[in-house]
Amino acid sequence: MYLLFLFGYPLDFESVYWDVIVQMVFLNCTINPFIYLVKSKDFQNALGEFLASKRFQEKTNRILSFRLKNFSPVEMVCLLFLFE
Repeated sequence: MYLLFLFGYPLDFESVYWDVIVQMVFLNCTINPFIYLVKSKDFQNALGEFLASKRFQEKTNRILSFRLKNFSPVEMVCLLFLFE
């Protein structure tokens, strides 16, 4: 888009082309972590170490315990079915 602008092409942010480019950027950002997860052994090892770290587990437990205290019994049942 920027190159088109440099060469004098008028930018139209209401066009279909702009929408397609924005959607492609979002799709790229969504897919990249999964590509890294599948392809890179270093990324897999680092992610495994991060998820197994004591700091991550303590933080997750603290967040979950706070959130669970603030739910009604009906919401708790819904959460149980949601995360089954």
